[in-house]
Amino acid sequence: MPPYSLLDVPAAYEVRTPTDTLVEAGTKKTPFSLAFPQGFRVTLDAPQTHDLHRLLSWKKGTVPPSLASDPVEVEFAPSTPRVDAWYAVLAERKCTECFHGSLGPGDSCGNGTGYSIPGPAGGDPRCLTADCGSWYQVSHVHDLGAPVINVHLILEYTPGLRDGCQGTLTVEISSDGQNWTPIPTAPTTTVDLHPPHQLWGSYVICLPVPRMETFRYIPVTVDRCDVDGSAVYPCAD
Repeated sequence: MPPYSLLDVPAAYEVRTPTDTLVEAGTKKTPFSLAFPQGFRVTLDAPQTHDLHRLLSWKKGTVPPSLASDPVEVEFAPSTPRVDAWYAVLAERKCTECFHGSLGPGDSCGNGTGYSIPGPAGGDPRCLTADCGSWYQVSHVHDLGAPVINVHLILEYTPGLRDGCQGTLTVEISSDGQNWTPIPTAPTTTVDLHPPHQLWGSYVICLPVPRMETFRYIPVTVDRCDVDGSAVYPCAD
């Protein structure tokens, strides 16, 4: 199943001078960029839900780029020439759209329940970093905390390694962490959203799970390109 294609999201903004005079305000659809003279200040905001989406963050055009959560206030300086809007699918709404169900307990890397299988560069296999994401992680193994049955999965994942890397996404499920059932997936490509700074793009897909299949653990793997980050959310029929 191919990654879900994102739609435009309206975001409000206003720009003020160093003396707090309002010079511009309006609404633009993402993605968009703003650029203003040094010392100008811009405030960016957006609804938490719009159709099936929410604004995820704002990418400041610094070198290297940095991210800030919505809403955000940015003061333009020589090191911040622009601000770009990022947006992503809101898992609950996407689940409703795909399967007309309700969201169950999920697992995002870094919440202390799942773990990572490190790649050739090593690393901590117990997912102690902030997002459980680090270059050269072979796989993220998510733990839902309890067995679930008759659900589908919302999967968010971020392939890494290098821009344009061609790999295959593999997802499996297991009730005991020892025996695994593969879920059909598809090829994937690593995308650098701000080359050459390796700000990897993420994908969101909905995965059907076999009926009457009880599971708790979900490893997410991208061969040849590794996994920079991932999250899973089950939704009931």
